[in-house]
Amino acid sequence: MNNEKLIKALNEQLNFEIESAYIYKGMANWLSSEDWNGFSHFMTKQVYEELEHAGKIERFLLEIGKKIELTEVPQPKNEYTSVNEVMQIALEHEKEVTRRFNNLMDIAREVDDKRIEIFLQWFITEQVEEEATFEGIIVKLDRLTGKDGANITGLYMLNAELGRRE
Repeated sequence: MNNEKLIKALNEQLNFEIESAYIYKGMANWLSSEDWNGFSHFMTKQVYEELEHAGKIERFLLEIGKKIELTEVPQPKNEYTSVNEVMQIALEHEKEVTRRFNNLMDIAREVDDKRIEIFLQWFITEQVEEEATFEGIIVKLDRLTGKDGANITGLYMLNAELGRRE
């Protein structure tokens, strides 16, 4: 079975998951610097989740006898204007992750590799949760920072809520 295109794409996704962790680490650091420690905690948990995803892909590739090809990780954005901006960029990033996993599934189906299709299904399901989580946070932020300006008490409450993420 000629699935080198798919293996290359899986290696690219592994690297993108590491890049995602780096992007979220930049966000977490900015949030900490602005004293939004609950939001920072939430994003730090996201960092570990992305690294876990990279590890899953890495282990799978090794289990099917393929080599891992790590690439350079670009510098993440380190400055933001608001918590809202951070979360909106994170949501857009998750949508890109979803697009990439859907593309991987298309390639797996194209080369008829059932092992990889089954493996990818977990990630596609996970992306539904990822996008819903960020969309939910953005809805709350929009309600708190709507046309009447920032509701600082509400922001602190949301900050505390996200700080409890396990």
